[in-house]
Amino acid sequence: MPPAVRRKPLPVRFATLVSLVGLLAALVLSGMLTPGGLRRSAAPQADPEPVIRLNDPSICVVCGVVEAVRPHETRVPRDAANSGASAARTAWRVTVRMEDGSYRTLSQADPPAFRPGDRVRITDGAIAAR
Repeated sequence: MPPAVRRKPLPVRFATLVSLVGLLAALVLSGMLTPGGLRRSAAPQADPEPVIRLNDPSICVVCGVVEAVRPHETRVPRDAANSGASAARTAWRVTVRMEDGSYRTLSQADPPAFRPGDRVRITDGAIAAR
């Protein structure tokens, strides 16, 4: 007859499983374990965006790309004859990411002719096509 095979008791198996899950969770949360496998070094990886140098003469300081166009309600005061009540009016806010990496938001009364992704210039507080 074959010798009886001893099996580990259930609480020992459960404790081992909990320990392994805890170790994996710690590795994932620390960034050491990624979907591609273990990272070779803990050094942070470089940003994929290029570095923008402010003194670079090739940067157009008035040029950018429209990031967002959204309506915005404003209150316009009426004349004193209407007991000082105000009226709502829709204005438009256009957010532009400039070539130097900064953002500018401009408001205008009429719906803009630009959409997100359009390349524009900002001159004298107004947006123009580039």
